[in-house]
Amino acid sequence: MEIVEATRHVLEAGKSSELTALLATVADATAMDGEPRFATKISRDLARAVVCRKYSRGVLQLCHLVNAVDACGTGKDRWERFFFGLDKVRGTSIRAWLNEAVNQNDWRRPGFEISVDGLHMTYSDGDFVLGFGRMSFLTALLETVIGMVGYEPVDKIFAQMTKHATDQDEVKDAANALNRLIYDWLRDHLPGTHAAEKFEAIVAYLKTSSDSGSVQVSDENILQFWLQQNNGHADAISDFRTYRSAVGSFVDFLRAIETGSTQSMVSYARPLGTDRDAGEIDPMVLEGDDPAGAWQTPLALLDSPPADAIKFLNKREREGLDFLMDCGPLAIDLPLSIMRSEVFGSVQARITQALRRKAGNNVVQDLLGCADAEPYAERTLRFHDYEQHLLRVQKAVLHVLTREDPGPDTDQDPDLPEDADTTNVVPLFAGKTLPDGAREQSLAAFKDLNRRGFSEDDLEDPNIREGFSIGAGALVLARDHLADYLVVLARLQSDDDDLEQVFSTDLQVFQSLFTVMYGEKE
Repeated sequence: MEIVEATRHVLEAGKSSELTALLATVADATAMDGEPRFATKISRDLARAVVCRKYSRGVLQLCHLVNAVDACGTGKDRWERFFFGLDKVRGTSIRAWLNEAVNQNDWRRPGFEISVDGLHMTYSDGDFVLGFGRMSFLTALLETVIGMVGYEPVDKIFAQMTKHATDQDEVKDAANALNRLIYDWLRDHLPGTHAAEKFEAIVAYLKTSSDSGSVQVSDENILQFWLQQNNGHADAISDFRTYRSAVGSFVDFLRAIETGSTQSMVSYARPLGTDRDAGEIDPMVLEGDDPAGAWQTPLALLDSPPADAIKFLNKREREGLDFLMDCGPLAIDLPLSIMRSEVFGSVQARITQALRRKAGNNVVQDLLGCADAEPYAERTLRFHDYEQHLLRVQKAVLHVLTREDPGPDTDQDPDLPEDADTTNVVPLFAGKTLPDGAREQSLAAFKDLNRRGFSEDDLEDPNIREGFSIGAGALVLARDHLADYLVVLARLQSDDDDLEQVFSTDLQVFQSLFTVMYGEKE
């Protein structure tokens, strides 16, 4: 189980009945046609954000959205008309509402623009972009926040913000004020120590494993930490029981101490302590939310309407990419941890399943011996297969997005070469004119995919076409990330200790600990 999901389950066990009822109220809300007002995934993501205290980024986005809605609304209840006036909250209905409001009233304040994908907001100190697909979640978040702290405090914050929101600092101030109200309310409705205890366990280990006392995370010390945590017996209680959860905890730990830089690091040469002037890291700040702009798995976009109506990935492909995509850029710095999670994490999951269903002793013993563990070289080949599949899907998407004849106003690029690179299709989306070679490749790729959404009949549905538009960027991000990871694996393969030797050594390590954890007691 992934660390975010594991954390959510642990925290939910200590939720107050009031918080449980509040989240259920939002999830169970229905539109006039009897369908859910919010998509199931939105309600699930909302619950996870709240119980894992990962809501601050959403609150900041919410304040920007309120500022934009206020700028195109009329009357006193401008933001209320938007958030409470939507019946079935979907990206398409939100876009329609905003377009209608702007067409009727124009913008009351400058600096706002509706684009194809969302809202573009220009402030005196920079720009902020918010996609339509995110706005459904923000609407659900607002209803939850009002249910927590009441309407009047929220309205007061928004009213103050919209009077002076000419720069992003004003919006951030409003978001901080709202975050404080949420934090104070959740203090009485969620356990606040569990996540801190996990981070403290990691910090304690890193202190003992580092002569300098600095935070240094590597593939090797993640493995050693997991071995140390599980050197007892099978009924020992541990938040780091599975290897994958241990890796996920370290990824979560590293994200918590990021300072907003897009460059992920695995070695933070800063001492632990409370003297910030001396460059020390206070362990207590490690509970903080993900910084704005933190990695979001691109596969999440494929789960949301309307992209979820298209089968870009089958079940096996999705499961094989999920953890790598969840870990994001940190996977590049921790390549063996990801590989061990994929291979031996899967073995461990099968062991626990076999024990749960009381499988025969021979079955369990084979699993404890990791008899069916996939060698790292073979797993690498499977990653290559996934990368090639993502390329084929990108080409098929290119066919969809360029299938219509260009209109008279479409920008043409007569100098685009016949051998134009189609390994990254995004640069080709801007215009609908393609060189013949690229057009033929994209059409062939589309025809070869016998999956839901990949037929000319499916493309008659405007929602399917919109799903391809949304999925295009996610596919490019996913393939780029996978390609970066494969480069690192190739580098490891060329080292003295190649992947085959690493696998052979790891096999003995995991065999030994699995036997200790799950073998029969004397």
